[in-house]
Amino acid sequence: MKHNALTLSILDKINHNKLTLPTLPDIALRVKQTAEQEDSTIVDVSQVIATDAALTTRILRYSNTALVRGVSTITDIHEACKRIGLVKLKNLAIGMAMEQLFDSQNKQIQIKMHEVWMDTVTMTSCAIGAYAVCDKQKHVREETLFLACLVHNIGMLAILNEAETNPAEFAQPAFLNDTASRLSPILGGQILKQWEFEQPIIYAVERWRRKESDDAKQVIDYVDYLRLGAALNGYFEDKQDRMVTYCKKKGMFSHPDILACDKYNEMSQAVLASFI
Repeated sequence: MKHNALTLSILDKINHNKLTLPTLPDIALRVKQTAEQEDSTIVDVSQVIATDAALTTRILRYSNTALVRGVSTITDIHEACKRIGLVKLKNLAIGMAMEQLFDSQNKQIQIKMHEVWMDTVTMTSCAIGAYAVCDKQKHVREETLFLACLVHNIGMLAILNEAETNPAEFAQPAFLNDTASRLSPILGGQILKQWEFEQPIIYAVERWRRKESDDAKQVIDYVDYLRLGAALNGYFEDKQDRMVTYCKKKGMFSHPDILACDKYNEMSQAVLASFI
C-alpha cells in the first residue's frame, strides 16, 4: 500500500518512538486528579474549574441547557456544578477542555484545527441527540459517551501537529484526509492510553472508523454511538444509510425517523449551545 509523505513521516517516528504526542490540558489534568481522589467533593472540582475562565463559561452554558433540566437560570459556577453532578462533571469538563489543544501558530494549520474541532462538536451533538432517543443500554453512560465523542478524533491532533513541522509539504487536504483515515485511530488510542482514559473510550476511539462487519460484538456500546453520530454528521457520506441500518439491526432504535424527532433536535441543539 502506497503512503503519502505525511503518513510516512509519522510512521517513521512511531517506529522509532520519536513521535511527540499531545499532553492533556493542565485544567483537564487537574479536574481529573481532583475528581478521582477518594474524598473528593463537587465543591473541590468546581473550585478547580473556576480557575479557568473558558471552561467555566462552557460549564455554565451546559448547565442551562435542556441536557440538565433546571427550574431557573444559573450564573454561579459552583451551583452549575452541583446541578450537573460529580460523575458527569468530570468527563464533561475534561472533554470541553480538549478545545484548548486545537491551536496553532500556523494560519493554514489553525484553519484545519478549527474545522476538526467544530466537526467534533457537531458529531457530539448528533451522538448525544441519538442517545437521548435511542433505546437505553446499561453498558452506555451519557457522561462517558460525551467524553468519547469529544476525543473520538483526537488522533487528528497529532497528525496536524506533525503537519505543522512542514506545512508547505504536509498541510494539503489530500495528505491530511488520507493520513487521518489510516493513522488517526492508532494515534488516538496511543494518546488516550497516555492520558489514562477509561478502556471503553480507548476501544471506541480505536474502532469506530472500521467497517461495521469488522466488529462481531452484539452488545451495543460506545463504538456504535460514535459510528451513528459520525453517520448523522455526514462522515460516511454515501454509506450513511447503511450505517443507520446497521445501528437499527443492532437494536438501537425501531425506526430511523426517531433520529429526526423533536427530542433529538432539542438535545443535539443543547450540545451545540454549550460550545457555540
